[in-house]
Amino acid sequence: MRQSCLAALLLAASTCLLTAGWCQSGQSTPPPPMVFAIPRVQLNSDADHFLEGVDLGFAVPLTTRHSVTGSYILGFHGDNDITATYNYDMPWRKGIRARASAGMIDDEFGVGLSAHQFKQDFGTGAFLQTAGGEFRAGVFLSTPLSWGTKVAKPKAERATAWGDTSGDVGDMGAIATVAARKDLDGGGTSLVTATAWYPRGTANWSRMGQDAQSAAASASDFAPPAKQAWQYGVRGAVRGGPVVIGDTVYVGSAGGEVQALRLRDGTPLWSAAVGSEVTQAVTAVGDRLLVGTRAGHLVCLKPPLLSGGLVGSEEWRFDAGAPVLSCPLVTSKGLILFGAQDGVCYALDVRGKKVWQHATSGPILASPSLAPGGVTVAKEARGKAEGGVVYCASLDGVLYALRETDGGLVWSYRTGSPILVAPTVDDKLVYTASQKGTLHALEAATGRLAWRQELQAPLSASPALADGRLYAPGADGSVTALDLRDGGKTLWRTQVAGPVSTPPVLTRSGYLFVASEAGMLYALRSQDGKVLWAENTGEALTSAPAVTSGYLLVGDASGRLLAYKPGGPWHIDAPTVMASAAVPPSEVPTTLTPTGSSPFGVEVPVQTKVGLAGSPETAAGPSAISLLSVPSDPSQPPVQLADRPEIAVGGQAPASARLVLVNDVPYRVLNGQYDATVEFPGAGAYPLTVKYVDEQGHVESDSRLVVVGQETQPTSAAPVFLSPEEEGPGGSISFTLSAQEEKRPRVMVLEIRDSTGRAVRAWADTTATMQTYVWDGRDQWGKPTKDGQYVAVFTLRDLEGHSRSLFQPVIVDSMGK
Repeated sequence: MRQSCLAALLLAASTCLLTAGWCQSGQSTPPPPMVFAIPRVQLNSDADHFLEGVDLGFAVPLTTRHSVTGSYILGFHGDNDITATYNYDMPWRKGIRARASAGMIDDEFGVGLSAHQFKQDFGTGAFLQTAGGEFRAGVFLSTPLSWGTKVAKPKAERATAWGDTSGDVGDMGAIATVAARKDLDGGGTSLVTATAWYPRGTANWSRMGQDAQSAAASASDFAPPAKQAWQYGVRGAVRGGPVVIGDTVYVGSAGGEVQALRLRDGTPLWSAAVGSEVTQAVTAVGDRLLVGTRAGHLVCLKPPLLSGGLVGSEEWRFDAGAPVLSCPLVTSKGLILFGAQDGVCYALDVRGKKVWQHATSGPILASPSLAPGGVTVAKEARGKAEGGVVYCASLDGVLYALRETDGGLVWSYRTGSPILVAPTVDDKLVYTASQKGTLHALEAATGRLAWRQELQAPLSASPALADGRLYAPGADGSVTALDLRDGGKTLWRTQVAGPVSTPPVLTRSGYLFVASEAGMLYALRSQDGKVLWAENTGEALTSAPAVTSGYLLVGDASGRLLAYKPGGPWHIDAPTVMASAAVPPSEVPTTLTPTGSSPFGVEVPVQTKVGLAGSPETAAGPSAISLLSVPSDPSQPPVQLADRPEIAVGGQAPASARLVLVNDVPYRVLNGQYDATVEFPGAGAYPLTVKYVDEQGHVESDSRLVVVGQETQPTSAAPVFLSPEEEGPGGSISFTLSAQEEKRPRVMVLEIRDSTGRAVRAWADTTATMQTYVWDGRDQWGKPTKDGQYVAVFTLRDLEGHSRSLFQPVIVDSMGK
């Protein structure tokens, strides 16, 4: 019997080792197999022997939920037991991980159920087993093992949804236990030490996006509901997001200050001023912090020399000559990588000396990412040269793959429109999204296009990536889950309130946390996108969440850093209607002093009076509604239909714009958004021109036609054309619905009606004050509509039965207009 058990154990272990050997390091790839051991000690007083032997344990992680574990008890007194089980883990609330197991248990076939919960330095658990017709149950205490051996060497630069695979065995979940076991068939109770393994990740969150691949996957089992543990106010809006190293939180602010706080209660530890606005999340490396500033510097900070000091010091400062708008990345080779607004990607050493630089043709706003492990970039006489590959995205619409060692170009890929978000990398592919809303999946080593997918909205921030799925935040407030194993097929799409301008975070327990500029913090189930919990914070959230060590941290536009812990009631709060520019309403005009050769002189008065939903304030009364129709054919001007001689104009400005002129009236650009009020004399058709001005005074223009109605249900006299079968542009129309100052519960409905009045396509929303839908000429069942005239009808209804509507003619001509 013992020989058959040993054979089964060896077979299971070897099979799993071969399986793991074929896997490459990645977000969906587990840590390497490992072995570990502790003395086997009987602690109960009636034991025959105190030291029974050595418990030799092994673990072969397969996925984040599947594993094979076992142990061989090398007894000093002739008792050698073998255990080898296949396990399925299910994350639960408050960090509890439930496990179902089947296999050999103490030399007999059996099954078992167990649960384990990690604490800071120890854990607790319980189990129930049956093997060989006998039942036993017990409880156990655990502590992480800090010794052991990994069978395979982990890839460099890998911090996955499991945590840091380059750490010690304890980082990956090996634990020593003291178990009290009771035989339920009349046997005695034993108190004995043993080995075990439950997945466990590291406690660090060192940069926005968490890892070098910008994948935003947390090793934490953090799950909703959540309750606020503490909050702390800093000077100015929190940009990028907080980082956590050990039990310390670091956060930068628009006020030009970096603050260190104690994680468990938010107590301030020390701070340091950097002299200019902190543009993105800081990056932590050991006890050093790297900070990019609006003034164009990358600053390295260190904590106070004396314990308990209140002020940190500056170790060095690198002058990039242009604003540093990307989050720095530190590689295992000790290089510090970041991009600047002048379009240069820099690599510095740990002393702040430039190692190399690579110039692109446009500003760099996105953070660089690194290929997991080594990617072959060259062949030398003695074989392949392994080296890191850095991926840098630019507003010139090109993704650059650069050698980590010297910045040489490996390959480049042109997307056709600006890239504002960081590329995300897995084992074989790198994913980049252009401003047009196209997701490109490229081979990491060659840059060849593997596939691409058109999203319903442009990405407003980097996506989260884990377990073969990518979770993309849209500029329209949507979150879309894509199946990367099926060419980016859409699995689900969930609409939240307000734009999502920071990366969402996926936890190991299967929840996606999303922060929106409407002030809402959401928890979505990653399996199907269902909103399970939502917290109304009351201010626009301007930083990416950080989830680690049992805490969720997020910053807002008012300068608050909010810390949440699991617990509290389940709820979904109604969203606060916020200004999309993430600025509180103000009656006082402010000024902007542009740099460079601005055509507007030194000081320009700027209107910042904003109201609800990012729309300018209007007089109290019924809602003002408008319908903006934007054909994909660039030769057709957009048409905006409004029921009042005053409309709101706003949205996403080009990344380089510092000022927006709407009919020659200047408005500020904040967080990439602008808002304006335009008044007209009365009913009629009016041209409207929007000009975007960068720091050098360069101007880009956009025009539309505004039709102001005089009737209760106004109709535009200017139709828009749709040519679904035409080659090239013209195959879709984007409809943006807007309702100002609507505080009552209501529903916004967009219908495409044919000449008989029948609705062939319809959309509805009950949460947002602004929503965008795209019609491609197909009906509700995906079939192409016939050529002819249609009408897009935007209707706003409240629960009392009142409604208001706008009508925009649409002409469908499959042969082109």
